[in-house]
Amino acid sequence: MANERVRPMLAASKYQKAGDLWAPKHEAIVEKHLATDQYMIMEPKWDGFRMLHHEGIPMSRSGEPLANEALQQFVADTPQLAGIDGELLPGGKYSDASFRTGMSQLRTRDGNGEMTIVFYDCILKPNWPYMDRLGLAVQLIGEESHTFEGDGYSVTLQMCPYVYVASLDEIYEQEAKYIEAGYEGGILRRINVPYKYNRATALGGELVKIKRGRNAACY
Repeated sequence: MANERVRPMLAASKYQKAGDLWAPKHEAIVEKHLATDQYMIMEPKWDGFRMLHHEGIPMSRSGEPLANEALQQFVADTPQLAGIDGELLPGGKYSDASFRTGMSQLRTRDGNGEMTIVFYDCILKPNWPYMDRLGLAVQLIGEESHTFEGDGYSVTLQMCPYVYVASLDEIYEQEAKYIEAGYEGGILRRINVPYKYNRATALGGELVKIKRGRNAACY
């Protein structure tokens, strides 16, 4: 697929007034997915910078190449990792400033070459169910973290941790654990759905964001 046609899958978002995370209609959608699939995957919500390893180019969430030359060199040096979809953490560590740091480090040519990529998907087989795509990513990289050293870069790849959730209570409990651990919230995924370029949907359940804000919550 040509570069200009590829857009990473973005999380479905719906907003309601401050208060409960989801309105009853949104909870009903999740419960329907759980009834159909028995369980869903839940991951921490990283405040990082999206990166897709595609056709020799490190692509942003908008499908544009990231300007950081060290990152470009890493992607050029690792064609065996093509298709990996994940979150970039500039400086190699996660913090609540990772996204802000990424804005300056990854969109400039001479940005820092030390970074971590937390991978959670692979687009080589977009029609495969999610768990099979994740398995393909693990085949390419492994379950253990792996660091690639090269000209101007040190890039560590690690698999995004996840848990299985089978009820709304389990989802809310896990969300609280993620927030306590310093994450933004959580991500829900249905296990048997294909990759969806551009924006996922709540009804499809391909990628669902759980993030509380000051005045609104996201589904």
